[in-house]
Amino acid sequence: KVIIRPKTTVDLQSVAPRSYDLELGIQAALNTPLQEKPTLRVVSQQNIIMVCTHCEEDAFRLAKLNCLHLDGKSITVTAYVALPEDVCRGVIHNIKPEVSDDSIFQDVSSPSHTILGARRLGKTTSAVIVFAGQKVPFTVNYGWSERRCYIYRKTRAACINCGTPGHRADVCPKPKGAACQTCGTPSPNETHECTPVCALCKGPHKTYARDCKEKF
Repeated sequence: KVIIRPKTTVDLQSVAPRSYDLELGIQAALNTPLQEKPTLRVVSQQNIIMVCTHCEEDAFRLAKLNCLHLDGKSITVTAYVALPEDVCRGVIHNIKPEVSDDSIFQDVSSPSHTILGARRLGKTTSAVIVFAGQKVPFTVNYGWSERRCYIYRKTRAACINCGTPGHRADVCPKPKGAACQTCGTPSPNETHECTPVCALCKGPHKTYARDCKEKF
């Protein structure tokens, strides 16, 4: 399974309403045809494309895509191979800001678990570690030190650009500034009355506030 996310403002459901449109757009971005015919669909709530294939070589080729040709336009995208089901994720903290994802993966180890991947959580000093199996180890080794490893809790997606749950701001199909990031008012002007409203729970706080009960 490969996930393709747009990096530019585009409503995928509008520019590629049929799977045939997606097929043409993907084939146009590849130099040679895929070995097997994949299954394609747009996940409209998340504004992403999901590509399912049994061919590992095709999956890795698709994961290298950086643009698609849809509706006569070239759309910048990011793509990656989704994790298999039989994995779990943990989190370690206090990773130096200058350390790359590749370095984190090389420096983290566990005597009891197989590590499949590692990446930084956005611009934070925390990193997600992917383990084979369904149990997160209590500690891992990072460089020469032992680090506590916490169970990863995925936050629910909500868009601070349009005030809608279900997708993130970086894949929002609506123009930048479609809603107030604090209260969710559509097309806000500078003088609108602004009271914080959470897009997830509708409570009186900003979306993704630490005390939001619907965050996870």
